[in-house]
Amino acid sequence: MSITSKFAGVKLFAVGDVNPRRKGSIGYKSHALIRKNPGITYEAYVEKGGVPASLRYDFDSAFVVTGSAKAKPHTIK
Repeated sequence: MSITSKFAGVKLFAVGDVNPRRKGSIGYKSHALIRKNPGITYEAYVEKGGVPASLRYDFDSAFVVTGSAKAKPHTIK
């Protein structure tokens, strides 16, 4: 049995002008993937080495939004 993410099929966008995560950390590298690839899908994010737990933290901290670059942070249900 596999676990499906609530982010499946969703486009990801970074908020702000700088990477808010600690430089050199796994979270920093995962967030950088989104910054370098605005609108990257969750699947492509994971395929390129993004860490799902880092994405959840970024989303909960409003460092990443879904849908469009101008979207306001919201919760996926």
